[in-house]
Formats: sequence, C-alpha cells, structure tokens
Amino acid sequence: MLSLRRGEECIIMKDNKIMLIILSFFYIFVIQIHYYEFAFTLIAVA
Repeated sequence: MLSLRRGEECIIMKDNKIMLIILSFFYIFVIQIHYYEFAFTLIAVA
C-alpha cells in the first residue's frame, strides 16, 4: 500500500496530468464495482 502511495506521489510530482486522470477514473470504476458487488450480495442474502 505504501509503495502505491509513493507511486502516486511520483506521478503528481512529475505533473503527468493525463496519467492522474486515468488513475482517478480507474479508482472510481473499481470503487463502483465493489459497491455494486456489495449491494448485489446484500440483495442475494436478503
């Protein structure tokens, strides 16, 4: 986890805005997938 954070800081320091945008979209996508999985599991269990 720490290495990932350091990697993000390196990208920010390099000011690679395109990569930063791609990363943020990827994170949003991953979070949404986990949310939908959680909601689906909740519905399936209920």
